[in-house]
Parts: sequence; C-alpha cells; structure tokens
Amino acid sequence: MPSLDDLLMQSMLFTATHGRAHADPVHEKFRSSRPVPQTAADLGEDLDEETVRNNAIWQMSWDPAAPGTFTDITLLSRGMGMDYRMPVTAYDRLEFREVRAIRTNGASVDLFLDAAHMIGAWEGRVGQIRPLSDVFHNPRSIWKVPTRIDSSMLVAFGYRLDGPQARALSMVECEVLGQDLMPPPGTPRPRVTFTAREGASAVVRVDYPRYIVVVELVLCRENPDFVPGPDMIGFARIHPHALVWSTEGLERVETTIVMARPRKAMNHGDPAMHTRHKALLVTDTNVSHTEETFAGIDVPVPVADALYDYYEDSPVSAFAERVPTDDDHPLQRLGEVTLADARFTSKRRIRGAVKRRTAIVSKADEHRDVVKWPRQGQFDNVHLAPRMRLVLDSLGDGRGSIVVDDSLPMVFVCLHDCCHMHVRWSALFDDPAIAGWENGQPNAGPGRPGVPENQTVFASFPNQHTLRYRAVAETVGAGDLTVVCHHGLAYAVHEWPDSAAIIFGLQNGLDTLAAAYAEPYMGASESDPWALFYFRVRTTGHLTSQVPLEWAVYPRLEFDLARCME
Repeated sequence: MPSLDDLLMQSMLFTATHGRAHADPVHEKFRSSRPVPQTAADLGEDLDEETVRNNAIWQMSWDPAAPGTFTDITLLSRGMGMDYRMPVTAYDRLEFREVRAIRTNGASVDLFLDAAHMIGAWEGRVGQIRPLSDVFHNPRSIWKVPTRIDSSMLVAFGYRLDGPQARALSMVECEVLGQDLMPPPGTPRPRVTFTAREGASAVVRVDYPRYIVVVELVLCRENPDFVPGPDMIGFARIHPHALVWSTEGLERVETTIVMARPRKAMNHGDPAMHTRHKALLVTDTNVSHTEETFAGIDVPVPVADALYDYYEDSPVSAFAERVPTDDDHPLQRLGEVTLADARFTSKRRIRGAVKRRTAIVSKADEHRDVVKWPRQGQFDNVHLAPRMRLVLDSLGDGRGSIVVDDSLPMVFVCLHDCCHMHVRWSALFDDPAIAGWENGQPNAGPGRPGVPENQTVFASFPNQHTLRYRAVAETVGAGDLTVVCHHGLAYAVHEWPDSAAIIFGLQNGLDTLAAAYAEPYMGASESDPWALFYFRVRTTGHLTSQVPLEWAVYPRLEFDLARCME
C-alpha cells in the first residue's frame, strides 16, 4: 500500500534525486541561485560535449501564495553568440490549474492548487535519470530517458472529501495514514460480501475518498537527444508534470497547464528576426515519401512535403472561434484542437487530402493520403518562437533588395529562441527517447503519443505566445497514477559541439536541391542563411522568365486542413 513517500518517489524529480531526503524543503518565496557554467571564454577553446552536458544553466521562481505556478523560468544560453553571458526567458509562467476529479456518479470535485491544500514543497538541483542498463535504475519507473537535472521543484497537495467540497489533507494526516494513504494500483471497487450466521458479527470501515496531487517542474541540462537522427542541436528539456492519485475509481481526471512565453522574443537586434513569439502547429508524416537520404546524412530530405502532412502557422486566428464538429472529441471545447485522441485505437487513413510538390517526393496517389497512427490527434507538436524575415539583397535583375517573406516560421532545425513541444513524433523514427506510450509503458511505441493510452490532450491559444494544454484521463482506477504532460518540451539552445559540418550539409544540400530543379532564388545572395533555409524547407516553384528573372512560387505542401483534422 503506497505511503506519501511511495507516491512522491514516482515523480521525475525524486526519481532523479532518489527521494525527498535528497531535496531541500521550501517554505517561502524562492528563486533558484544563478548558475555558473563553464564558458568557452573560461576554457579558451570551444566547449566539448561533456562540459555542455554538465553545465547548470536554469533558474526559476516560486511563491507559496500561488503554489501551482512557476515563474521567470530562464536559462543561460550558449547560443546566439552569448556563451552563457546573459539569461534568456524560456517561459514567463507555467501555471497548473483546473485539476478536477469526475466521480463515477458524475459529481465533480475541484482539487485547488492553493496554499490551504499544500502538503509541502521541495527543490533540487543535482540528480540523474540513469540509463535502463544502470543497476541503480528502477525498471518500474515511468522515467526512461537518461537525463541530468538542473534547478527543479516539486509541490504536493492533499485532499479529503468528507463534504460537498474537498478539504485539506495535511502532512501529519498523510504520515499517520502511512501505508493506508492510497490503495495499490489496480485495486477493485470496494464491496462487502457477508453471509450471516447465528452469533456472527462484522465490522465495516467506511472511509472518505482521498486525493493526492503533485505538480513538478523539472529543468534539465543540455543534451542532443530531443530529436531523432544525428546529434545536431542541443536542447534543454523542460518537464512540467502533474501527477494525480485517488482512493476511488474515477470517471475521469482533468488537468490544465498554461504555458506562457514572454511576448517579446530574444533577437539581439538581428534584422532577420522578429521580436514577437508566435505559435505554429505541425503534424508529422508517418509514411516515407522519398527513398533518398540527404546530403550524405541519414535523415529525411528536409522539405515540408517529405517531413510533414500538414500544419497551421496562425493557430490563434485559425482556431480562436472554432466550434467543435461531430468528428471532434465529445469533450472538446470552443477554440481547441487535439494533440492526442484516446478514441482512435487503430490506424486510420484520410484519402486524397494532401498535394506534395517537391521533385524528389513521390506523387503517387497513396502519397496524397494522410495516414494516422493509433491515438494520433489533429496535430502533433507545438512551436512557440519568433518568425523570421527573408530579405534578398539581389534578385539578379537590378531591382535591389526585396522582402520575400515577412512571417517565416522556423521548421526543422529551429534553434532561434524556440520552445518545442512534441506530443507525438513520426512513426518513421524508432528512437526510444521519442517513442510514445504503448501497453501501459512510456517510450515504447514509435508513432504513439507521449501520454498514457487513456488520455486525450487538447490545445488552445489565448494569445500568440501562450499555449493552454488540457489533458483528460478517462476511466481511472483506484490507486492508479495519472501523469499529465509526461513528454515535456524543450528549449533549443545551440548547435551541438562538432555538428557544424552536419548543419552546413543540410543548408548546402537545400541549395543544391534548389539549383538542380531551378527553384526560386537559387542564385540569390540572402541576408540570413537560416531565413533562406526555412523558406526553402516549405517553398518551391519554377522559373517563368529569364529577362527579367521571375518565378512562380508556391508551397511544397498543400492540404485540405478541415479534412486532415477529421
């Protein structure tokens, strides 16, 4: 029977620190200490992989008056020429809200994340999720990806339902209950069977339902394992999790996390970078549309119609007033789209919804279909990043510079102040670090969403720089753990040490592709090589006139968005 310590040990933070005995309790306003990473200037040379992996870079703030909220989440970045000299704000606010238990009789119980219901809070800065092969790793743990943690925090809340509303369950009460705090997972619904005989008697104990909620923010040191393929980009993972247990079986558990980036982006005066963050939604393809690798690198050709099925680069305006359709999840709300949908237990195919235009991408009829894997939702991943501006210095006909695209999304290898959240990755990749949940286990099923099988995830956008993430877990057993946002997200820091040749190969490969197929601006001198790279990922066309030079320009990937979202 799990005690409070047993429950806390299931968190990512206490898995990394080996329990709350190795974390520090926090009772008042908290700001983690400023990290002091080793810089290239300190070493007098470029940073090596191990130094980057070991460097502490994160800070955050927390206030017990609002214990479900973490603020001012910053990191010292070695990217954008900074060499850890100044902090970058990844998120202004990560706020856990609207935790709600729906009982089997349909009654709703609000589990408020406030000071009155807080059991305790702990912070830790040093710890490690070890590889599965390590003798110290718990094979039953749901945290499978090797990680070195940085400044992190956990807050626990307790509730007892002995009236119309849940009241606080204190630390003292939890410790008195001990192993009776929570039933083991899979406990059947309680029932009494008693055959009366003369002189027989029995004692029936009736207890009130109890709930434990843990929220944690685990910030990780930089590593290149957030995306599949060769080590190109260093990412600092961000893990905002909610963990919920109940002594009774529940119809569902609903949890919302509001993830707010700063309105203003970090652009360092770069004229190619805009100064505002903006959301992008993308759906990865599950079908290989070309037999080729790219520029000698074992990655798919980085063009939109080889990598993706569809996307929406203005979700705030596109979905703010979207009314759920008959095809949508019955719990879907106004303005929401799904990032995972538990209703779909098998593959499904949406025929003829996509047109692919790159010359080396297949044009066969089956490549116009969208093939979705079990539990895949309407979109797979969310990017919150500034847009770029593509300005070409010369078009070859003497007209001078021209703005070609003034709201250019960064897709594929986006590393300019970008926060990535991948709820699901393409089924084309089998790396366990990005695999989803299958048969009750995380990191087990390529192409599956990174949330348990009973969860549906909804996304909406209150503004351009904020994601509202709402998870609904259905049919939750007594004592079962509901973990929300297991997949986490990541901040793209900088190119990984010694990866410059790989990244140059990608950029040069797209230039070569453009020249081979006479695609637009193939010979132009651009103001920013990354802006041209991102433009070419999504855009193709053909030359229509030699004098003056003119092109027909169109997206590589065209789609019927409404059909794709069915």
